[in-house]
Amino acid sequence: MKRCACVLAVLIAVSACSAMRPAPAPSADWQERQDRLLGLSSWRFRGRIAVRYESRGEQGNLSWQQDGAKSTIQLSGPLGVGAYQILWEPGSVTVIGGNGEQQLSYSGPDAAEQFLYDQLGWWFPASSTRYWLLGTLDPQYQGREIFDSDGRLSGLEQNGWTVSYQRFVEAGDFLLPAKLAMEKADARLRLAIDSWDL
Repeated sequence: MKRCACVLAVLIAVSACSAMRPAPAPSADWQERQDRLLGLSSWRFRGRIAVRYESRGEQGNLSWQQDGAKSTIQLSGPLGVGAYQILWEPGSVTVIGGNGEQQLSYSGPDAAEQFLYDQLGWWFPASSTRYWLLGTLDPQYQGREIFDSDGRLSGLEQNGWTVSYQRFVEAGDFLLPAKLAMEKADARLRLAIDSWDL
């Protein structure tokens, strides 16, 4: 169970990059992009993750489906070994094993944060993940965008976390992240997104 929690947790941890610079004043086009991203209520991606936490390393497959405020996250190791499904909505988190049996259940306003804290022993703003995966700030909190020398988004800083983006791809009318590097303290993650469905 700690393995599935570690993978989910590190999805929102990220690396700081010395080549990043603060965002310029947002243009009308940039603000329109942000507004459109925040308006996306349903999306899905499939990809691969590689995680290093303390002295442990894990890799596997990830599928994340967002439907309004509800997230359905599938995690599995190579060849589908060690599969978990995490059902996450405001006020509750349920973890289901590969055999279809419920393994854990949390409820309350900070259910996701409490679930991960109990598994890992440290806290982070799990509810912001759905926004960071799209390449935008969580509108509930202050934060800043980081751009590279060509004016392209390369990262976000929010709630003490930094999200670093290496590559974007076209998905419908959007440019969405295809490769993310994440790091905080002794946790490190690389996420490669193979496909987006909007």
